[in-house]
Amino acid sequence: MTGNGHANTVETAVAQAPPLGGYKPERDYKAEGEWVRGDPSPFALICFGMTTSMLMFVTTTWSEDTSLIPTVAFYALSFGGLGQFIAGVLDLIKGNTFGGTVFFSYGSFWMGWRGGFINLSEAINPTLVVGATKSGQTLYYGLWALLTLRKL
Repeated sequence: MTGNGHANTVETAVAQAPPLGGYKPERDYKAEGEWVRGDPSPFALICFGMTTSMLMFVTTTWSEDTSLIPTVAFYALSFGGLGQFIAGVLDLIKGNTFGGTVFFSYGSFWMGWRGGFINLSEAINPTLVVGATKSGQTLYYGLWALLTLRKL
């Protein structure tokens, strides 16, 4: 040992000190094992991007055919909702708190979007802005916009 041994004492004290929040778990809860292999985040991003793109075709009226609306609704529930929801759970199991929270939240958003707008032709019609404000759609989208901006 060189010197007076003071450096070893400081390193030991720092290693044993609790984090700033004061809570130090007894063990790391990150899942390890044979079945936790891949990263679910790319799948969740594909789910989000493709569902948003499909909805964009309807809201921008690029597709004037109203038969696309039920397809977008089903896609939002299955791929955008359940896909991201499951990817969020897998991210949380892997120990990725941020990714798990983001994808779990946006999966819930898409499932709520589909469940909240039973008559989707009225929900997407741009002439019903006043009705959307009265029905709470503005509040729903506004809160999700704040959550999105906060996560950036």
